[in-house]
Amino acid sequence: MLAALASLLLMTQAAPAAGADARLEAFKAACLPDHRAPEKRPAVFAREGWRSTLDADHPMLAEVLRLSRSEMAEDAAEGIDGDLGAWRKDLSGHPVYLVLTTVRSDIMSLTGCYLFDFAAPAIAPEPITVWLKEAPAQTVDTVGLTAQIWNVEGIEGVWDLQNSFVKAGSQAANVVGYHGMSIQMTSTVEKAAPAAN
Repeated sequence: MLAALASLLLMTQAAPAAGADARLEAFKAACLPDHRAPEKRPAVFAREGWRSTLDADHPMLAEVLRLSRSEMAEDAAEGIDGDLGAWRKDLSGHPVYLVLTTVRSDIMSLTGCYLFDFAAPAIAPEPITVWLKEAPAQTVDTVGLTAQIWNVEGIEGVWDLQNSFVKAGSQAANVVGYHGMSIQMTSTVEKAAPAAN
């Protein structure tokens, strides 16, 4: 699923939206602390009121996780280790989900923190631009997908941040297995400090 979504992120122009969003604050509170240490993040999620959940909690969550596991199985055949987990929290009277992914290789290890809301429109890009103090490096508006991608120069270890919306019934929804919004931050995994002699 993650590779499929990335393959749809072709550079185009997206119209700006207006307004802040509580989901952005929930994302920042869950995904920023210890963003380079995936083993510490479940404790952060619990502190912020997220609880571990299973695929069966929502059919689109199940499809997201199914596609992600399929990709991880393919990566494993090439010697790349990976894992993922899912958490749930109710916001504005309906559930939203966090998915944490980590992939490890001899070259580089990356961890991704995703917030999904399958029942609501996109987060406006302007509050994200204000927060990050930089404009999106890339915008997308194609095949039912709108998105913005920031390089996030101001937060050490962040690879990028993507804010996306997938239209129900679109070609993009068929590819990624869900519709609604997601916001994702990918970071490099911080290497453990060498043990003292």
